Amino acid sequence: MTMTPATRLSMLTAGALMLCGCTTWSADVRRPGEARVPSLVGRSLKTGRPATDPAKIVLVEGNVADKPYDAIADISIAARPTLFSRVPTHDLLAQRLRLEAAKLGADAVINVHYELLHSGPGRVAPPGASGRAVVYK
Repeated sequence: MTMTPATRLSMLTAGALMLCGCTTWSADVRRPGEARVPSLVGRSLKTGRPATDPAKIVLVEGNVADKPYDAIADISIAARPTLFSRVPTHDLLAQRLRLEAAKLGADAVINVHYELLHSGPGRVAPPGASGRAVVYK
């Protein structure tokens, strides 16, 4: 099958739009209290615990005072929307935070903080979320 230049260009444009339409994600997972290192790729941490079901991860915007726990990691995620993708919603950020915590074998993420897309003088901060992954004793 022979393609015309117009057809070839249309297919290349459609492919480029599909690639550009996806939000890219980075996760920085580190030991509790360890400094965050800005990175496009992020870091991961191995806890040696079996993964848990992301649907069972509880997200708490404050601290948990009624249950004893062990902190296993600090998690920061960032979404980098591309030109044609939508800015991630609060629910999508929460879902990504749960996925990262589940990989660590966490029961919950406490002190959750959501960062919305905002810009300031010379800077645009991507949307993201952060918190501390914990396991209950």
